[in-house]
Amino acid sequence: MAYIEVAQARDTLTGCLEALRTLVDGLDHVQGCDLSDLAATASQVSAVARGLMVATTAEASARGVVAESGSLTPATWLQDQRAALNDPETYQVQRAIEQTRARELAPLREALVAGEISPADACTAARVFHELRTATDPGMHTDLADGVLTLARTGLSRRALHRFKKEVLARYGTLDDEQRNRDHGEARRGVSGWRLLEDGLWGIEGVFDGADKAILDAALTALSAPAPDNREGELDYRSPRQRRADALVTMARQVAAAQTTGPMGATCQVSLILPPEALARPCEHRAVDAFGLYLGTPAEPCDCPRSVASTDGLGTTLLPEQARELSCGAAITPVVLGEAGQPLAVGRTRRLATAGQRTVLAARDGGCSFPGCTRPPSWTEAHHIVHWADGGPTDVTNLALLCGRHHRFIHQHSITGRVVADGSRVVWDVINTASGWRPREPGWYPDPGPDAVPSGRAGPPEHDLVV
Repeated sequence: MAYIEVAQARDTLTGCLEALRTLVDGLDHVQGCDLSDLAATASQVSAVARGLMVATTAEASARGVVAESGSLTPATWLQDQRAALNDPETYQVQRAIEQTRARELAPLREALVAGEISPADACTAARVFHELRTATDPGMHTDLADGVLTLARTGLSRRALHRFKKEVLARYGTLDDEQRNRDHGEARRGVSGWRLLEDGLWGIEGVFDGADKAILDAALTALSAPAPDNREGELDYRSPRQRRADALVTMARQVAAAQTTGPMGATCQVSLILPPEALARPCEHRAVDAFGLYLGTPAEPCDCPRSVASTDGLGTTLLPEQARELSCGAAITPVVLGEAGQPLAVGRTRRLATAGQRTVLAARDGGCSFPGCTRPPSWTEAHHIVHWADGGPTDVTNLALLCGRHHRFIHQHSITGRVVADGSRVVWDVINTASGWRPREPGWYPDPGPDAVPSGRAGPPEHDLVV
């Protein structure tokens, strides 16, 4: 290709940038029937431009331009040139260039600089090839390179590439290869410690081998299935991420309920360190602004205790609402502290439902007592309708079974409820709206009365209950 052609192409590229910016600003003038073609063309331009950026970086590295510029690596060179990439993306480009240098991977490099595959997919394909290269006969290497290139061009390239690797290792791998993969899995597998996020939530990450993934996936898939209320026609509005989080917590609660201990004898149950104010409800005398939102100061003098944060036995800071939710579960042992920090009560067992009471509750509620929920009794906790910190007794007339999801919902919205006069069921002060269940506003709706059916079940059969 002649120099004059390249120079003209550079001028055209500069004009192309201006044309793209013009199209972005003038999209409202593009007819609807032309939008699909414009989107497809833009994606092609983006892919080719990405390939050009990779090829330019590789050329700059090979010619010594990167070193002469004072940049330490091709990634930092891209950053110094203010490329429209974030830092992880620049290092992805660098890895793609480095990992596709093998002679057998020349077709993969050509596809990369042509924009046919992304740097991330090129890295995955190259890594799979290098792992298989040491486990197979040299005569297979060209076929392996063609195989990873073909799979890298597919929409599900990463999963397809790993499946391809497993298939080849299963057919041609040796005992040494199996041991090497085992050692790699043992070195990489693990779960991170809890990480406090910027918004106050907690994050955790895990890496597992295929066997561990299969075990966890089966349990999480079973426990995280959507749970719609078919009788009321309400959908399960939780996202898949939320359902998996609820499933993971349910698994931990099942282990805690089984009185499981660790190898050093530590219990799996939660231990709370609570000053008395940690369980106080928000003061009802607080001032409100023009929009009805509570302010931090009281509107009138009062003796209401001021809520404070608390911690569990492992140092997790909890809001009062969270402490109330945890302290009402049967698998929790609270340590209540006085003003000077001295223990006032440890594990007040009188607040916990006994095995006999749980049997009664299981027969009465049939599982989670929230409307429409069909979780079985083994997935539930005994909830104090009037919280034990507010003087609520641990009697079956003040207890109700709730699954983890609805237990959290009850505490988050301070929902009240009651056992009907004949003791046959629980009624919660909620209403079913178009967007799901909501707390019943006091005075807006009549009391449901003793004949209301609170759950999605037809009701358990009559029993002679003996505690």
